[in-house]
Amino acid sequence: FGTFQNPSQEPSSPTPQSSSSSEQITVISVSFDGSHVCFLTEKGKLIFAIINGSTVNVQSIFDTESSVRPEQIVWCENSAIAAHWSNFILFIDLHKNWLKFPAYDFVHMIVEPDCIRVIDSHSQNIIKRVETATLEVFRIGSISPGANLLEASRLFEKQSHQADDYIRLIQ
Repeated sequence: FGTFQNPSQEPSSPTPQSSSSSEQITVISVSFDGSHVCFLTEKGKLIFAIINGSTVNVQSIFDTESSVRPEQIVWCENSAIAAHWSNFILFIDLHKNWLKFPAYDFVHMIVEPDCIRVIDSHSQNIIKRVETATLEVFRIGSISPGANLLEASRLFEKQSHQADDYIRLIQ
C-alpha cells in the first residue's frame, strides 16, 4: 500500500524506502464515520491517526509484536480497533490500552455504529465500549454521586440508617 516514515527518527538516506525506520503498510482500516484510520505495518505496528480534511495526523503507535498479518481489522466506534488473529481478538484503544479476547473457531466481525458484532459458528457476541458514566459508578473506591446513590440504595434495602449518610454526600 505504501510506506510509513516514523516521525521520531530521521531517515538515514533521502529516500524513505531505504531508511531503516521506514515500514511497508500492509492493512488500512477506516472508522465507521471516516474520521479515524488505522494502518498496520509489515513489522506489526498499528498506527492510529485522525483524518482532518486532506491531512492525516498520527495519534499513537502500538506494537503488536507480531509479523503475522491479522485476518481482519475493524473499528469499534472511533475509540478502538479489533484485530482478529487465528485464535484471539486483540482490542486496542487510541491510548495503547489493550484486551485479548479468545476466539476458538471461525470468526467474522461486523462493524455497527456503536459496537462490534462477533459471529462464530456457535454464537454471536456484541462487544461495546463501557461508557464513562458506568465506569465512574462501578469503579472500585469510587466516590462519584452515582456510586454514592447506588450504595445508599443498597443500604436502604437493608433498612440501614447509613443510607442517609450516603444521600447527604450527594448534596
